Amino acid sequence: MLAAALRRAEDESLLTLARAAVDEVVASAGLTGVPGGGIEFDELLRMARYEAGASGYGGYAPGVDRLRLVALDAVRALRIAPNPLTAAFKTIDAAKLAKQLDRLDPAPMLAGFLDLLGSPPAPSGADGARAGTGGPLQRHAWITDHWLGLAASITYVRSTPLDTVAAAFGGIASGAGPVSLTDTEQVALRREDDWTIAIAFNRSPFAHEIVDALRPHTTVLNVGWETRGNKLAYYAQPGHDVAVIRPGQGDVPTPLASYTTSLPAAAGNGAAWLLALGEAVTGIAFIPEGLDAQHTLLRPA
Repeated sequence: MLAAALRRAEDESLLTLARAAVDEVVASAGLTGVPGGGIEFDELLRMARYEAGASGYGGYAPGVDRLRLVALDAVRALRIAPNPLTAAFKTIDAAKLAKQLDRLDPAPMLAGFLDLLGSPPAPSGADGARAGTGGPLQRHAWITDHWLGLAASITYVRSTPLDTVAAAFGGIASGAGPVSLTDTEQVALRREDDWTIAIAFNRSPFAHEIVDALRPHTTVLNVGWETRGNKLAYYAQPGHDVAVIRPGQGDVPTPLASYTTSLPAAAGNGAAWLLALGEAVTGIAFIPEGLDAQHTLLRPA
């Protein structure tokens, strides 16, 4: 929710939030006056280098040493980030880490940050996005700026009832409606042609566990991505091993080779390439308008 709100916020609000995140880190490190006055950036740098010693950040400097290194990262991000959005993301990451080092739950702090942005409503459905025209990557390029582009896991299951797919996710039906962003675990299911499509905003249970649960019975494809994490596809048919592919990395597994020959190189947009792969395997284009349709919504059992 916070990440989606950051991507929609104005520069002034982003900078206000970044300064608030730095204040949180500085307080956790037991420092004052950074970056407004008192302890200057150079002094913070000197202390961090001296107190971390030879162990350095990568060596997991202990206690207050590491917190001051986190404070250094936060101040640096606020001062030299190329734009306010980057500054906000980096300083919030530092603030989360500082809370974790202090063995504190960062959730209340993050809720406060969302309040600073005016507590915007959760994005839902297509959210104004429209499928592109042209080749496979162009048709699915909308995912880059859509809220699902932050992180998602899409599972395509052939000729399988919704109840069977829901059981594989370990979920209980909790209602119906369009796909909407939540900070709690949720899976949205819908039928399209001969396939059930499951859209998840988390990977718990992990994607490979879902594939393992379903592949003895049917063909299953899972594609998933995270903005700063893995981009993967799992594909399996009954009686065959699971094939795994990373867009633009390594050889294409034999079971997927026939589907990828019509696809261009990933060209840095792994999420769009994975959706194009889903269309090649299933014949179904994952278009934003489909997110406005009624889905069966699951919550954890």
